[in-house]
Amino acid sequence: MAAAYDRSVYDCMYVAMAVVSKAQMITADRRLANTLAAHDPVR
Repeated sequence: MAAAYDRSVYDCMYVAMAVVSKAQMITADRRLANTLAAHDPVR
């Protein structure tokens, strides 16, 4: 995921946990949210 979206592994670990737990991830990191919102549960 990190390589596919050119984001840090650290950021993508939180997204991966949200995907696995079928929960939404809320972040103040606009770049992360804009990059992944269309594909993953990031708000």
